[in-house]
Amino acid sequence: MPWFEKRGICDQLQRAVVSISSNIAEGAAKPSDIEFAHFLDTALGSAFEVETQFMTVIYSMEYEEGENGILSGILNSTLNSKQKDVLAFITTTPGVQAQEIIERLSIPRDTLNKILKVLTDRDLIARRGSKKTGGYYAK
Repeated sequence: MPWFEKRGICDQLQRAVVSISSNIAEGAAKPSDIEFAHFLDTALGSAFEVETQFMTVIYSMEYEEGENGILSGILNSTLNSKQKDVLAFITTTPGVQAQEIIERLSIPRDTLNKILKVLTDRDLIARRGSKKTGGYYAK
């Protein structure tokens, strides 16, 4: 994500977070419950905006090479240990085929297929080549 997009998201997050507490405080000062509810509704909208901005940042997170050679980033921390092992193996062994992953990491084929789907869906790996000779690559 370019610096100017990061700056824009940070600015928007700050405004939305301030808006939540400001709307609650302003609504609490209103004499009627109806007016208070209106300000709470606005605060809730800002809270959803904050959640959306965080999800935007998380899903567009750029990965950088870590000290140990494993991709690092927020999404990587949401992977379970087997998924991290498979991702690390694919990262250090570009073009690796499923059978080699199964043998080296002692993972059942069904489990590996599920892990590969998760990693592919998260855009962390890609399969390239034919079914017989192709392999998996870290992105």
